[in-house]
Amino acid sequence: MKTLLTRILLTFSMFLFFTGCATSRVVHDSSKAQIVIDSLGNILVYDKQISLDRVAATAQRAGFERNQELSVQVPANPDRRLMTAVLIELRKAGYSRVVFVSEKKAFSTTEPVQ
Repeated sequence: MKTLLTRILLTFSMFLFFTGCATSRVVHDSSKAQIVIDSLGNILVYDKQISLDRVAATAQRAGFERNQELSVQVPANPDRRLMTAVLIELRKAGYSRVVFVSEKKAFSTTEPVQ
């Protein structure tokens, strides 16, 4: 009985030693950004166009938590001034985890790679 308990404790100790103290976070699927800045400079929240001065209020009304990560989708050649202005508006309202993402383009080919 004592040997079995020793083996269990040794196995558990090794498990803790080799895994370490790791932290993790859940990463949500950001394929659908909460806020979108299109190529014309329009700001959309869930496909509804809004003005720059309403970004934070609309985010609050949409139920976005201040501590959650907000994804802002931008075009391939984004307007940096507009991105900065959106970021400032959200920061003033207490949103500190704003992430700008661009649309990923994927393609495949049936031709052999040379």
